[in-house]
Amino acid sequence: MRTLAPFVGRAHELGLLVNLAMRARDGRGQVAGIVGEPGIGKSRLLLEFTSAMPDLTILEGRCVSYGSLVPYLPLADLVRSCCSVKEGCTAEDACRAVRATVATTDLPSDADTWLLRLLGVVDTAAGALSPEAIKARTFDVLRALLLHASTLRPLVVVAEDVHWIDRTSEEFLTMLVERVVAAAGAVLKKLLENASGG
Repeated sequence: MRTLAPFVGRAHELGLLVNLAMRARDGRGQVAGIVGEPGIGKSRLLLEFTSAMPDLTILEGRCVSYGSLVPYLPLADLVRSCCSVKEGCTAEDACRAVRATVATTDLPSDADTWLLRLLGVVDTAAGALSPEAIKARTFDVLRALLLHASTLRPLVVVAEDVHWIDRTSEEFLTMLVERVVAAAGAVLKKLLENASGG
């Protein structure tokens, strides 16, 4: 196992991330972007952040150089983490893990169909639907899965190397960010109303 060099020069950035996580713990969703040249230490900053906040659930989706051609690629990583599906496992093992997750949550009863499609275990039952209907249902189920995960422990969703992201995954993550921002705005509005006696 490789020994990491001491973490220096990023205390301010780490403090900002920890501060945002503390706000998220209080039910105020947060969004952060970490941008920098390759090798500057973005992944190390995330590693130090997760070490500093062990009570968080961290779900990571990785984008790769060919990923812009593969729909849902980083989102599949999120599903694997949520459902404890090991990389390279058989289709049967993936089905078992996803169905076990669906059975023990309040996800829709057909959620396994959409999650397994996202993982590449194709279910022909969705074949009659249009691509837009399939995407909408997949987004609904994936959002419900992440919402469930966030009720267990504070949730951090990390998308690495988003400059390689596919259009469908970008659309989902944009929608997720917009909902977090809208929810935070709704909480702020309610707080202001309460403060003014409204």
